[in-house]
Amino acid sequence: TPSALGELGDSMAVAPLIEALQDDNQYHVEEAIQALGKIGDSRAVIPLNNLLTKDKKGGSVWQEQIEKALQMIKDKRKSFPTARDI
Repeated sequence: TPSALGELGDSMAVAPLIEALQDDNQYHVEEAIQALGKIGDSRAVIPLNNLLTKDKKGGSVWQEQIEKALQMIKDKRKSFPTARDI
């Protein structure tokens, strides 16, 4: 399940989780959103933004969760040192 992939915290799970954003099962989509936020990989930003845009047009089913996941990714990116920090 998407939540199990997220618990692994492995960046190898990002591609299948991004695919799960298109799942017909809303529970899987919700789990994928949360898992992508936990993993914090920037590859999820565009697909999450696309889903957010689509979600805003059709109602705010996952808007809050998507925004939280995007914030988690942003926060995780800030925690990694850059070349300037070294």
